[in-house]
Amino acid sequence: MCRSELALFDLQVNSKKCAAIRIGSRYKTKCNDLRLENNKIQWTTEVKYLGIYIAAAAKFKCSFEAAKAKYYRSSNAILAKLENNNNKPVILKFISTMALPCLTYSLEALALNKTELISLNHPWTRAFEKTYRTFDKNVIKQCQLYTGFMPMLHIIYVVNFIFN
Repeated sequence: MCRSELALFDLQVNSKKCAAIRIGSRYKTKCNDLRLENNKIQWTTEVKYLGIYIAAAAKFKCSFEAAKAKYYRSSNAILAKLENNNNKPVILKFISTMALPCLTYSLEALALNKTELISLNHPWTRAFEKTYRTFDKNVIKQCQLYTGFMPMLHIIYVVNFIFN
């Protein structure tokens, strides 16, 4: 049925690239196999759609593990190249320009809960901890304030304010 409806719009589905997830109270329940053009569509716990990982859960939920991994790869590469550079604002500018977009991609379209906000704030805070070699939260807040880089919670608030 889906294939015939999509054909009306001249759209084709590659069944080998398809995956299915369940969202709702019975998301853990085993389902019958879905088929498209005699190919079985795999049931998974997570799908990637437009760069966002959507997880099977009781409610709509996104997974940010891949985004955090990309962010850490980017920021660690920058820190490795600039490790002898004592110009900390330059290091943070590079991280905010090159790595932070990996972490903030598509957040304006999502309604994040407090746990997700804290989870996304940690990698950004970690960049300050590595740059200034401290784990003191008050020192990190002061560094963010005086260098002009907002905490992640404020960045997300501003992005949502602009786009909504």
